[in-house]
Amino acid sequence: MELILDWLENTPQVKTVFIHNRWIELVNNHRDTRLKQLVADGLRHTCARLRKAGKQIVLLGPVPEWTFGPRKLMRRNALLNANRTDRLLGGDFNTRQRPVFALLEHMESTGLCRFIPLHGTFHKNGRWLAEDGGQLMYCDDNHLSPYGSRKMVGDIIDQLFPGMERTAAN
Repeated sequence: MELILDWLENTPQVKTVFIHNRWIELVNNHRDTRLKQLVADGLRHTCARLRKAGKQIVLLGPVPEWTFGPRKLMRRNALLNANRTDRLLGGDFNTRQRPVFALLEHMESTGLCRFIPLHGTFHKNGRWLAEDGGQLMYCDDNHLSPYGSRKMVGDIIDQLFPGMERTAAN
């Protein structure tokens, strides 16, 4: 991590640093309070260090996680001649991710970084989406497919670069 931070600090071409993680694994309700505080302190230190180097920092929020990856679910359905749909890991997304939102919103309130939630891309008509128009949004239970990544970036591009004129080529 130290090598990466040193490189970012000393690479003037890098203006914006995006930080994403499977945040819930670090700050879930089963974690010790001291560990959660270490995570928050480490993130604050990293953001402060990068800001001091003149970087803009964007913390990217969580995406929904599934009990099965879409390919595994499709194989299972074919094997069992079933039509099971997947469920979100941990039930309700907002309840499960509450500690993550608290951490990332707090970090944004320090003025060291921006926080952009990502989950809106994966929610439509009251449903969480693992696929969109026949295109898989995920490679497995929590990693986005190339299609899912492009769709998510397309949905948040205006938040990332406000005022930037978009063309069809963008």
